[in-house]
Amino acid sequence: MPAIQPARLKIQAEALAQKANSPGEFLRALHELLERYADRTYRPGKGGSLAPLLPSYHVPQPVLTQILSALQPFVASDLAAVLALCDVLWVDQNYESRLLAVYLLGEVSVDPPELVLDRFASWARPGTDNRLLDLLIERGLSRMRQEQRERYLEEAAARLKSDNVFFQQLGLKCLEQLVGMQEFEDYPGVTRLLEPLLRTGSTLLRPDMLRLVRALGRKSPKETGFFLRQNLVHKANNLNTAWLIRHSLADYPAETQEYLRAGLRERN
Repeated sequence: MPAIQPARLKIQAEALAQKANSPGEFLRALHELLERYADRTYRPGKGGSLAPLLPSYHVPQPVLTQILSALQPFVASDLAAVLALCDVLWVDQNYESRLLAVYLLGEVSVDPPELVLDRFASWARPGTDNRLLDLLIERGLSRMRQEQRERYLEEAAARLKSDNVFFQQLGLKCLEQLVGMQEFEDYPGVTRLLEPLLRTGSTLLRPDMLRLVRALGRKSPKETGFFLRQNLVHKANNLNTAWLIRHSLADYPAETQEYLRAGLRERN
């Protein structure tokens, strides 16, 4: 991997961006550029990282950041062309190509929202690299959360109502990102969607439910504690509530911890 020279990389990225209106040509040039900065010494597990499921050049993040920066004028100019490039990048069986597709999708207009949501539905499928899935929700749907909040919540709800655990996990991840927003206020809307899974959801969903419950607890520990304890009254077919309380208990202030412990004692 050659040392990164910022001025040279900037010129290379700008030359690449000039090809953005021709997705096939852009893709070929992208691979050439990534090849130049590929990390040939990379080994899975190095630095605690996991190997992507797709072939990857393992280029340093500044390379991708510079490419995205160079693409900004293109992103602002032609929505249809940007989406066409996203589609070609996603079809490519390469980790960095798909990563760029996700980043670009998160910057396009969400009016109408279906242009982004249709791609989310098509890309977020079983077998997709987990890190790409997480980034697809975090970055690819970022404008959707900001500008189409109700539509975003509808999409999360639709996945939570699925009988498929994978799609339910997607729904929980979507809610977690929504709750993490500084301006998040729709506490009742999120807990209403989460409540059925607390009682009857698969135990495979527990890690995702726990992350969501912790995110809610950071926003409002007292309200979250009350929500969890209220769900303890459902003693039959209640697979998850007590488990979630026990695994998130240390996150709460002492008063809320005791309130939840009392609920656990009453349930036993």
